[in-house]
Amino acid sequence: MTSAAALDNASVSPGTALVIVGDGKMARMLLSFVRHDHPVAGFVVSRMHDDPDNRVFCNRPVVPFDTVETVFPPETHALFMGIGFRDMNAARRRRFDEGRAKGYSFAGYIHPSVMAHDGVTIESPAVVLDHVSVHPGSAVGAGAFISSNVNIGHDCTVGAGSFINSGVCLGGATVLGEDCFLGINATVGDGVTLGARTFVGANTLVTRDTADDTVCYASPGETAPMGSTTYIRTVLGQGG
Repeated sequence: MTSAAALDNASVSPGTALVIVGDGKMARMLLSFVRHDHPVAGFVVSRMHDDPDNRVFCNRPVVPFDTVETVFPPETHALFMGIGFRDMNAARRRRFDEGRAKGYSFAGYIHPSVMAHDGVTIESPAVVLDHVSVHPGSAVGAGAFISSNVNIGHDCTVGAGSFINSGVCLGGATVLGEDCFLGINATVGDGVTLGARTFVGANTLVTRDTADDTVCYASPGETAPMGSTTYIRTVLGQGG
């Protein structure tokens, strides 16, 4: 089994000051993870809605992207992606491109609890949160985001820029194209290939290949026309 430290091949040195892209709930959540490995100097946003001289988020300054390099120079700071899957991950991809054009590197993150087995590659700047298991022979592309408690089977490929929510399970030899989105507790069967930008809703099982830009979703849970105690006794036969 490979340690998370050995997998983290980011070009950003430990201890480098980070500037998190975004100032929403996801940025605040990721702050709680990365602050243990890097000082976080502030946040950067595409446009300011408040007084730019007094904007503060999580006790740190917020600056506009247009002038971020004048406040947090790329020679001494790196960026860290902290926005969600807006525009089917296109917003994240734009920010990666624009940040690099300004001379910034992007930091990746792999939580120490990640279980990565032999032959696993995680390309920086991927973000992999706590209690993720990545089985032998699997690869995670650059810029991918994997939330907590995800299981990635053997010989899988997670395309660059893909966004995987908590509780997702990928069967062996699954292939995700670039910029896919998988909702909470989604499952993809063995050997299935999802085209680029496939959207899989929460609690959805996918057992067939998809073309690019496909949407897959399961029906929402139905409400039974009886109370839970009656249901257990009459439908499940667990009376008494």
